[in-house]
Amino acid sequence: MPLLPALLAALIQLTGAPLSGGVISGSASIHLERASGGDTPVLTLTSPGGVVRFLVDSGASSTMVTPALTRRLRLPSRALSSREVELAGGGTGCASLQPRRTRLPTLNLAGGEQQGQLRLNGLEALVLPVAALPDGVDGVLGAPSLRQLPLWIDPQRNRLALGLAALQAAQADDSPLASFRVPVSRSRDAQASERRVPAAWPSGSQGQGATIDGPPGPRVDSRLEGTSAKASGRSSLVIPLRWHRGVPLLVLQTPVGPVPALADSGAEGLFIRPELAARLRPLGPAQMLRLTGFCGEQTAELRRYTGLSLGDLPLGQLSVGSLSVAVEAIRIDNPIFAQLGVEAIVGQELLRSHRQLWRLDRQPPELELR
Repeated sequence: MPLLPALLAALIQLTGAPLSGGVISGSASIHLERASGGDTPVLTLTSPGGVVRFLVDSGASSTMVTPALTRRLRLPSRALSSREVELAGGGTGCASLQPRRTRLPTLNLAGGEQQGQLRLNGLEALVLPVAALPDGVDGVLGAPSLRQLPLWIDPQRNRLALGLAALQAAQADDSPLASFRVPVSRSRDAQASERRVPAAWPSGSQGQGATIDGPPGPRVDSRLEGTSAKASGRSSLVIPLRWHRGVPLLVLQTPVGPVPALADSGAEGLFIRPELAARLRPLGPAQMLRLTGFCGEQTAELRRYTGLSLGDLPLGQLSVGSLSVAVEAIRIDNPIFAQLGVEAIVGQELLRSHRQLWRLDRQPPELELR
């Protein structure tokens, strides 16, 4: 059976002082660029030393760059001891990594059909030799930077916007349908009939509640604060998120009940824990994969399932029901599951069909899908 490549970009820093996400100023809207061979959004930025290309990775608790980039930009770096930092990521070789720490120069957003300007100052990053990155990508822009401002990703119109421009794009995304939010509380019968994302986190999950790691990002323009699909009439689903170990978690709906999951914009697939896979009924035979992560390669198993979703959007939307749409899920034994207390990693398999408004700058954070 052939082995097919798959990308898992999740990376969490277990110990040591967190790296600075820098300070982001400005607002911009650009053409949506995707990773080669995938759907993960890519940001192209310019620096005095040349171009820097990042995956947009909410599943990384630190920004990461390759040694090749530090050489190209002539950036100094400092080696980190095992007492200063410990990492967990896809693959089995995290313990053998020898990460370094660097600070990037001022970065300016660059892109086709750019509207506005965005600047990133003082960004710190881990320097890691990683085989998981797509061609032409220099690293991942992690949650410490992404939590500073709203992020709008529109795969249908091929647009990406950050800051005030993200809220303006969401407001302009018009539709005659009305929006809805996850109710704060509902009866069990109502949950069964609506099949919405639960407001409460599954019992037994770690770090329950809207735990906030570190200071919030800067506030956006108050004139558009709170802008959502409701303002324009577009139908949407607003998913509550919570912070744990520096990354956002959400609730994944499954046929055996809701489970906690990592919200990872930098992962190409939907990854599930073996214990969860054993409780599901797959459709058809398994296909073997070679999974490439920050910490090396490992084999995994790809199968199709029904009932795995982030919730239901009304009829007429791209996703019409959690129990009627089959999705591909990758069964993998990953240390991130245990470290975060999650059963799954939600990536582009469930995200790429939707317009997305990431509000990691809010307390508590949330993700709106349309």
